[in-house]
Amino acid sequence: MNSDLIETSSEDELSSSEDESEDEFLESARNWCGVDVSVLTPAPPKFPFTGNPGIKVSLRQSDDPLDYFCLFFDDEVISFIAKETNSFAEEHFQIWN
Repeated sequence: MNSDLIETSSEDELSSSEDESEDEFLESARNWCGVDVSVLTPAPPKFPFTGNPGIKVSLRQSDDPLDYFCLFFDDEVISFIAKETNSFAEEHFQIWN
């Protein structure tokens, strides 16, 4: 019976410790900094950027804007837009008539 009490106590301490850690994380995420809107440059990030900026897709030396558009609006996106548009129309069709 004592071992159950000890086990429960340890679990409670662990849970409490996790909650405190989570609270500290949330508090640090809520730290706001002032932004001077008269200055056009954005505030520096709180972490160093280590990525390689730029487009990661080759477009075969094309200057056609449609090629760039198709990078973002592929068949999956177009299908999703059509599905949602049709769903909206079905829901509101009675109101329009």
